[in-house]
Amino acid sequence: MLLVSPKIFKDYAENFEARIDLPARSDGGTAKEPWRVLQQQFQKSEYAQKSATGSFLHRYNVSGPGGKQLTGILVPGPERFFQPVPSPNQLLKPAPAGASS
Repeated sequence: MLLVSPKIFKDYAENFEARIDLPARSDGGTAKEPWRVLQQQFQKSEYAQKSATGSFLHRYNVSGPGGKQLTGILVPGPERFFQPVPSPNQLLKPAPAGASS
């Protein structure tokens, strides 16, 4: 399962910011944007799979008209979270190593 990042974390933070444990700065403010904190917490959860380069971010090319590149966090074993698991999106293919948009 590919979670498009940072979009999914920004959307969640926008709707559920009160549920995100934000570290406080010494001046009483927050150290990071809520979506960044959430993304880092997810990466530490061990649900996310690292890429061959050691990054949690994976790049995928979108084929078809207006195709572009997506960056996301790959989560193996989506059946752990929901059933039935939908078929893979045939328009997404892993981008070659070193490719960027």
